[in-house]
Amino acid sequence: ANALIVESEQYAISCEFDKAIEVLDRFSGNISDFPNLLSVRESYENGDANLVSWEDPTTIPFLSFGKFVVDPIIGFSGDSGSSNRYLYISCAEFTAILQQLYDNDFMLVDMDDIFTTTKAEDGSALIVKNDLRLPAGKKPIVLIQCQSSGFDNPLVVNEDGSFTTKITPDEGEPYFGAYDFVPLLEDFIATHPGFSLKGARAILALTGYKGLFGYPLEESETIANVANALKEAGYTMASNTYGNVAYNNIDLTAMDDDLASWEATALPLVGETEILAYARAGDISDGKGAYTSKKYEYAYSYGYKYYMGMCYNSTPWMNITDNTIRMGRIMVTGGNLKDKASLYTNLFDAAKVYGVK
Repeated sequence: ANALIVESEQYAISCEFDKAIEVLDRFSGNISDFPNLLSVRESYENGDANLVSWEDPTTIPFLSFGKFVVDPIIGFSGDSGSSNRYLYISCAEFTAILQQLYDNDFMLVDMDDIFTTTKAEDGSALIVKNDLRLPAGKKPIVLIQCQSSGFDNPLVVNEDGSFTTKITPDEGEPYFGAYDFVPLLEDFIATHPGFSLKGARAILALTGYKGLFGYPLEESETIANVANALKEAGYTMASNTYGNVAYNNIDLTAMDDDLASWEATALPLVGETEILAYARAGDISDGKGAYTSKKYEYAYSYGYKYYMGMCYNSTPWMNITDNTIRMGRIMVTGGNLKDKASLYTNLFDAAKVYGVK
């Protein structure tokens, strides 16, 4: 009974009360003879009722990351070192950020926890705000990785369904480990299951012109298998544009070509998505109001309902209409950690993250 209670707590702490009850129900004895087991089961049955609604989705921070530098000693030195230090962060810095977010009572949520896309009576798209409920004192956060493509460090699915990164050095044999966003986040949640609400994970915003998940597009079966494993684990796919291009700097024809390229190459392998995370801060509008432009009409025609622009201060922003939602995401880069620490004032202490080993 005690062993089952301990096992069930790993689900209960993330508010997966049904799974926690399933664990307790494996008990082969008479549960009425074990008051502690019975009490815990009853607390799980009432678990959802004890959660607190988060009323205002516009206050939810969207924290966005790029690629990670595996070896800071090498990656932050040499000819490209200063550029890498400005654009990227290290694996250790990412883990330090996760730890601070957890210590500061943030809880990872999915986009589906916040909104649901349905249809109005006339058949048009309709976005409905969900009743997002969290343990008392917890605050929601959404994590995104952009540019999670290319084929330098492939994401590998192990036989047990876990994830690892394959690193191929200039010299020596390839090696594997937690050296990128997904395996690092998985390791953290395994140690801190209370960081994830009901198994929530992150949004992976993909380009396509350099492949997907570290594989060239020709390896379509491998890419599809990785995508399916990620979705099974709770990750949400998004477009980061096909060519990593700034949509605000190109004309309608070029933008349509890029949208079509993503639909033709990435979509068949990773599945449909309603999320567009602009590359290179290339939001099609400088303001924060509802979209009205032709570029928006083009993007919407490809099925995008959620548009992720940029947030240039510590205050989240979101614009909600019946069929479209815009939000700003706070980018985490080495340059921002060093020179724009105020971006993260409400999230974590950037000075304690920058350069951590």
